[in-house]
Amino acid sequence: MDEAGYRDGLKSALDILRSLAQRGGSEASISVDRTTGQHLDFQIGTSDAVTPDWKRIAAGARVTVLHTHPSNIAFGPEDWDVLASHAPVAEIWAVCPDETYGLSKPADWEFQAACRPGLSVLGSVFERLLAAVRADPAFAADRFESHSASRAAQIYETNQRMVRSVMAQGFMFFKE
Repeated sequence: MDEAGYRDGLKSALDILRSLAQRGGSEASISVDRTTGQHLDFQIGTSDAVTPDWKRIAAGARVTVLHTHPSNIAFGPEDWDVLASHAPVAEIWAVCPDETYGLSKPADWEFQAACRPGLSVLGSVFERLLAAVRADPAFAADRFESHSASRAAQIYETNQRMVRSVMAQGFMFFKE
């Protein structure tokens, strides 16, 4: 593994995506090869979703998928699904306008249907938390593009509750 190459590839992907996240608009993603640091895939999606081109990521590869979240919410159910159901994905990062969050799965995570119920439990917890946040009139008004310190604290607390649930499953959460 070329540690320096991976760090350089990760840094350049973060620089590109931070710039895009701060501008808002569509989500974008870059898949970085964890061995070489090469950018394997770059995609532009919609205002609330982006999907890597899995055909561009070779079987047996290990990647970090970085993507923007202009809404300033760390992870959604689709992110959990990408991390848990795609063998090449070792980590997924959400690059928000104000923060960057990462999630890595256990090295021994099994990619089989038997593991999906555990993910579904995490997804349903997340869905309930996200529904409560989205029901808040402040969310509908500004989609978190600008928010007060108290609103930022509420968003952070929502993410922290999800983090505690995920860590119980052996996943690791980090904030840059």
